[in-house]
Order: sequence, then structure tokens, then C-alpha cells
Amino acid sequence: MLTMGIPQKLLDALTSTSDTSSSAYALPIDWPSMGRALVWQSIIDGTASAINLQLLGAMNDVSAEYSIIDTSTVAAGEMRHVSPINVRFIKVRQVSRTSGTSLTVNVLI
Repeated sequence: MLTMGIPQKLLDALTSTSDTSSSAYALPIDWPSMGRALVWQSIIDGTASAINLQLLGAMNDVSAEYSIIDTSTVAAGEMRHVSPINVRFIKVRQVSRTSGTSLTVNVLI
């Protein structure tokens, strides 16, 4: 479970450039009803020429229920603020990446 105020690495130094998803992380029990924000950040070591990341969310940790909350295509990496987040579980999917040594994705609620 994610804890407010403590950054969590959803992907940590991922070297694969293929389609890869992080584990699912639960948000605090009252999170969906409060519709709070979260911040997520992509950090790419090396020089990537292209990247496609998706922040996914679901009310239940069931693959078929996940939908795209936000996307990132900035090859240099970026920090994004998303609000409101009305889900109970989140995960990050690297759809593709061209070059770059590794990828780390952090989230802060």
C-alpha cells in the first residue's frame, strides 16, 4: 500500500525496453472517495529517443479493469500532477522505449 508523503518506486531501474508493467499498488482505503491528487515522475538514464508510459488505475486489482489515467511521452523524463484520482489501485506500464539505459518511475500521494 502506498503511504501519503512517502515516495514509492513503481519501476526501479528497468532495463528492458519492451512492454512491461509494474506491480499494482493499493491506495489508502478512503482515497477514491476523496478524489485526491498524485504526482508521478519518470527518470531515464542515458539518452532515450522515444518513450510511451501509462499510469493505470482500477477500483479492483483485476487486469481487465485497469484504464489509462495519464500518459507520458517525454523522452527526457518528466514529473506530472494528476487530479483527481478516484481509484483504489495504480500501476505504471512502459508501452515502449527507444534507447536509454534504464527507467525509474516514482509516485507520491
